[in-house]
Amino acid sequence: MQPEGEKQKKRKYAISFQTEWLQNDAFKDWIVKVDDIVARCRYCNAAFPVRQDGVEAIQKHMETEEHIRASEMVKQSAAMTSCFANKNTPEMFSVAAIEVGSMYHAVMHQHSYLSADCGIKLISTMIEDSALVKKLRCGRTKAECIVENVLGPKSIENVVRALGGRSTKKVPYSIATGVSNKGNRKMFPVAVRYFDADLGVQEKLLDFCELPLETAVAISDSLLKIVTDLGLSAENIVAYTADSTAVNYGVRNSVFQILMEQKSSIVKANCFCHILNNAARHGCLKSKYDVEFLVYKIYAELSGSTLENEKLRML
Repeated sequence: MQPEGEKQKKRKYAISFQTEWLQNDAFKDWIVKVDDIVARCRYCNAAFPVRQDGVEAIQKHMETEEHIRASEMVKQSAAMTSCFANKNTPEMFSVAAIEVGSMYHAVMHQHSYLSADCGIKLISTMIEDSALVKKLRCGRTKAECIVENVLGPKSIENVVRALGGRSTKKVPYSIATGVSNKGNRKMFPVAVRYFDADLGVQEKLLDFCELPLETAVAISDSLLKIVTDLGLSAENIVAYTADSTAVNYGVRNSVFQILMEQKSSIVKANCFCHILNNAARHGCLKSKYDVEFLVYKIYAELSGSTLENEKLRML
């Protein structure tokens, strides 16, 4: 029994953070759950306990000067953020897919970035009633980023997967190289050729890099590094194709000889263009007829006669 005049105290129970508070329209934009007994305000970054008062603690925080001031600042900055497009919407994903597909079409048909951008602008002008088309933008810088950072890595990934990659699957392939000068820079493309049961013989570009030295050791080291970095095995190389020069196919200290040390059964597959060029050049030297005079005679015969030109085209 309690003495008269003494009020019975209410027993308070601990209240945990309720998930439905995050859906309440009054504070769903700023309330954040820290743990079961603590909440945090996203606007003013203040943490407060909800263990004793529950939702009343949230309402009390809403009435503080600091929260009211922070809320006003958020409302003012909302007008600024509305100027920027949200890139995580399904609509923007569709726009990105169209841009990537357009650049894939441009690359497959060897169009320039300027031509691809011009085509997209033309489509945007012709199809004015499409919300997606109106948002298409693919200038030179963006087009280059799509090709180098999306299409390029994806194509190499597909080739590596077809060749087995780091798996135990062994797919034989031949590798081709060739050094080209671009100003004072030596560009070094690496291509592979292999057989696919569904697609037939495939010829794919594996890498394209700059090589400062055109020596047998530099070419072979770069070639083997590219292959191993992609997870391919040098043991699966069955043939090597390159220019018919001493640095590639010399008897001593050539790229082919260095690759033979990795796998002795590699086949020497010379470049067909160089074989034809060498055959024609040596054949002309052995011929007793003046080839230059023959060329002049053919030109004189065909240049002034439309009928003879047409007959030549029909051959």
